[in-house]
Amino acid sequence: MATATGIPNSRVHRHLKSMERRQQYGESYLWETVEGENWLRLLVLGAIYCVTIQGVTKEWELQAVVWDE
Repeated sequence: MATATGIPNSRVHRHLKSMERRQQYGESYLWETVEGENWLRLLVLGAIYCVTIQGVTKEWELQAVVWDE
């Protein structure tokens, strides 16, 4: 592979080893593909939404109940 690409053997070996390490987990396809990257992005944004936006709304509702009493 090194002779075909003109890349030094040490660099090819290092890249092949890093590819093997990335593939050691079954979930690694999630961040290696475009579909998986989009799914992870949606998951993170959904978690942020649930924690921030909904949390603030519930806090406002709780304050409104407390203030009304």
